[in-house]
Amino acid sequence: MIKQIFYGTPEYDMAFKLREEVLRKPWGRSFDDDLTKEQEGIDTNWGYFQDEKLLCVGTLTPITEDIIKIRYLATSPEAQRKGYGKAVLAAMEEYARSQNYKQMVLESRVSAQEFYSKYGYQTEGEEYYPEFIQIPHIKMFKVL
Repeated sequence: MIKQIFYGTPEYDMAFKLREEVLRKPWGRSFDDDLTKEQEGIDTNWGYFQDEKLLCVGTLTPITEDIIKIRYLATSPEAQRKGYGKAVLAAMEEYARSQNYKQMVLESRVSAQEFYSKYGYQTEGEEYYPEFIQIPHIKMFKVL
């Protein structure tokens, strides 16, 4: 089941832990190292839950009145390649459309570029290395 995750809830704590485990810990980093700023009341978080266990999480951040950014889409290692990321991505796109956004953008790890391409996202620019983690990334977008 996909549902919105709200700040200050046990589900949000689960989401933060999953993102940390999947997106930072394998590279010896933490979100604290990156000084990542959450924007309570601005960001929206979405998760795929199965029997109270969070399997996948994603965050949306408004950029302009027409553009919203996908951040921190992460699926637990044991749940990868089972459609949970696709389901959360679809829910986030549905939410973006319902809020009248015209475009979704993201900064994908190059290793995940194929995943987003399958769902209509296009690359923009060249690969680069963000300062917070030395893994190649690429900017991507999708017109809604």
